[in-house]
Amino acid sequence: MKAKSRKIGTRYTIISLFILVMLTFTLVGNLIARFTSGVTNNNTEASVAAFRIEETGVTELNLSGGGFYPGCDIKYPITVRNASEVAVNYSLEVASAGNLPLEFKITDENGTELGTSVDLPPNELTSHKYQLSVTWPAEINDPAYALKVDIVTLSLNVVQID
Repeated sequence: MKAKSRKIGTRYTIISLFILVMLTFTLVGNLIARFTSGVTNNNTEASVAAFRIEETGVTELNLSGGGFYPGCDIKYPITVRNASEVAVNYSLEVASAGNLPLEFKITDENGTELGTSVDLPPNELTSHKYQLSVTWPAEINDPAYALKVDIVTLSLNVVQID
């Protein structure tokens, strides 16, 4: 008698688990179908906004040939224009290898030093004009710098504004 009740109890347990699994699959299936069935696209093409930043100015800093020495200050023009269909935020950064004691400053047309970043609306018709000043302080005139070479990098970092 115990064997028969144990067999019935096992059968009910298996049937109950089967019903629970089927109920879970049904609920999950309906939830997934409900959220994915609402996606529609009537457009046959995907389109992306054009992203084009125009920059002009110095592409190579030529500081060789004895034309750059302690006390020297050379200025290079830089222009940034947003020709994109989206608004952007940009920043200009200057870095060097550090072999020479050079100082860098980026200023706008009014002589104001460039902040951390600048926003540009889409299809900006005006250009943002800057000036990169590369200075070798006069008081740092150690002859050990005479045959040193330095690498200067000007980076324009652009991010689309959401």
